[in-house]
Amino acid sequence: MNINLVEVAESKDAIEKQLQDMKTSIKESKDVLSETQKALRKTLRKFANCKLASGQASFSPVITWRAAIKQEREILRAMQLCRFDINIVEMAGWVPDEDTQTLVDLISAEIGAMATVEILPEAQGRGGSAGPPTYFPTNEFTGQFQSI
Repeated sequence: MNINLVEVAESKDAIEKQLQDMKTSIKESKDVLSETQKALRKTLRKFANCKLASGQASFSPVITWRAAIKQEREILRAMQLCRFDINIVEMAGWVPDEDTQTLVDLISAEIGAMATVEILPEAQGRGGSAGPPTYFPTNEFTGQFQSI
């Protein structure tokens, strides 16, 4: 326990001065504590969001955690678009012909020998009547006009 013994003066004026000194001391201590906590929070926030030079990985566990959460959300969003049967995961979508093999390679690399990946042409797929969407490869400039 942290106990301070204080001698109490006998005159009323001395007691009031002593009381005022204690109030001032308590206020100063609270101010110092508040400023210390602000500085500590600022330092911790700065450290938590600290990045190395551009292009390098972050050493902050908070940034790593945020990136992992973002990746998990994207995976969840993609998985919500899938249809699941007993041992089949079906995902429907359009892929440009030149990117089909890249997609198969990426998925195969992730699932390894657990399963095989097949991409069915639209005619064998879900059988929708609509054809593939219009697709034109874009660059940084022409991508702005893709939605027109």
